[in-house]
Amino acid sequence: MAPLTGHLTRPAVSGYGNPYLSRELRELTPERYEPVVYSLGRLHARPLQYTGPGVSVSSIVHAPRMARSSHDDFYNRIRVRPQRLNLGNLATSQVRPLTLWNAFVDQAQVLATLTLVDGAGLTVSPRAALPLPFTPMQEHILDVAVDANGPAVIDARVDLGFTGLDGVSVQVTGLRMIAWPVPCDWSRPVDESLTFLTDIHYAYSGSRTATPLRAAPRRSIGFDVVEWESARRVLESMLYDWSARVWSLPIWPDISLLSAPVAEGALEVPVATAGLDFAAGSMSMLWRGVSDYELVEVAEVLGDRLRLARPTTRAWSRGTRLYPCRNARLVTAPSIRRLSGAVVRLQARFDIDEPCDWSAIAPAATYLGHPVLEHRSDENTDPEAAFERRVSTLDGDVGLVAVQDQTELAWQRVSHAWRLQGRAARAAWRSLAYWLDGRAGLVWIPTMTDDLVLLEAVTAVGEALTVEWSGAARFLRLQDGRRHIRIALRSGQVLYRRVSAVNELDIAREQLLLDAPLGVAIAPRGVQMISWMTLSHLASDTVELSHVTDSQGLADARVSFVAAGREEP
Repeated sequence: MAPLTGHLTRPAVSGYGNPYLSRELRELTPERYEPVVYSLGRLHARPLQYTGPGVSVSSIVHAPRMARSSHDDFYNRIRVRPQRLNLGNLATSQVRPLTLWNAFVDQAQVLATLTLVDGAGLTVSPRAALPLPFTPMQEHILDVAVDANGPAVIDARVDLGFTGLDGVSVQVTGLRMIAWPVPCDWSRPVDESLTFLTDIHYAYSGSRTATPLRAAPRRSIGFDVVEWESARRVLESMLYDWSARVWSLPIWPDISLLSAPVAEGALEVPVATAGLDFAAGSMSMLWRGVSDYELVEVAEVLGDRLRLARPTTRAWSRGTRLYPCRNARLVTAPSIRRLSGAVVRLQARFDIDEPCDWSAIAPAATYLGHPVLEHRSDENTDPEAAFERRVSTLDGDVGLVAVQDQTELAWQRVSHAWRLQGRAARAAWRSLAYWLDGRAGLVWIPTMTDDLVLLEAVTAVGEALTVEWSGAARFLRLQDGRRHIRIALRSGQVLYRRVSAVNELDIAREQLLLDAPLGVAIAPRGVQMISWMTLSHLASDTVELSHVTDSQGLADARVSFVAAGREEP
């Protein structure tokens, strides 16, 4: 039975005991409180004689009525929970409860009619036949069954008619999805791209302003599919019916295998979630075959398990595949290559249709307020570097060509590659990509090459480095991008310093004056590498990750960094 809410009232009357009187009025005696015109000594009874046409007796009867309160705002009506049934994204058939409560304290009600408007694929049924009586304060539950088959957009209305009362309507909304159950072909990598958006403007001097415009990057995934026989027929049938709709797409690299069986009706799935793309509110897939799978909605992600929003509908054995899923749409209808009468190959690319949040983590090493990318670029492919100029050209076709270097800066562009092994390495790379936020984030990029070669030992209090002649004094002249160095020692220690001056000693030697002592004595044989560092940002708002195998194996990533110009301290 539902509880009644009430409160104790206290009347406001004259005299003592009235909580609404001021202190001064409460201190008055009754004689002083009553006005003089109403004192008993001034009241006199006088006889009157009526000489009109007849005797008229007038009486005023005040009918009592109950004062309104919060009780009237809550009770004496039909309550429906929820008032709007939002089904969200549906990938499987479901049944949702719709609760009706007769909130009349002393009146019985009757549900006489139940009408479903625009409800293709929906069924609403009470748990007893109509007309359905409600005793005072009684609840009844209606079952709203939603089939996975039907229109892509669910926008239905349930009209409830009660005898003697105004009708009650409940809006039912949602979006039907279908799972993509056909696994990818790992003979080719699964390509993933993250596209940020940065509003960036460069001044004529070379300084810049950069504003990130997206809270989370847009994400897309491309992969190949090779199927034959029954799986091929299922694949083509799905594409024929669902190409333009929303799919629940498994994130293929983030596969896990169940370490323990999951019973029917379970609300938890055991899995180590670190570094994987599980998210509360998203879907996950238990998969054993193209037609043998189940989508479950994740309510909470814990370190060793997933908590589900609704129980599983069947049992799943140990070793069943588990994938995190994301809502996605096909970028274009894939072109199917028929390798034979039974075998097809296609390339599918999906745009993720929901925000994909990830923790943004900057590199641990810092220098002058900006992180330093200490990761050495993978040299499986040769690193590339270019020193671009922002040149404006004026050509009238009839005379000499006028060329002007606008900023007089070398806009260094360097490539950087990662070879990632395992989930932790991929998760760290993704955190770095989210921190860089497209072209918005600034990071120090060392060349990781032998740019300077130390010739003479330096004491701990020394502030000058004598190095092999490399043209630093003649050509670099402490320009932006060539006045900060990274000194890597063979002991593993790394030092960062700013070069405050550079002098040419002779044809074989140059001397660099540093802004601070090194704090440690170093000899030429104790130096592993001295490299220039350039404050840079990503050259593009799009970064790509190529999954060669699943998340426990190998992945490759390659980006380019561009110097930040006058932003360098």
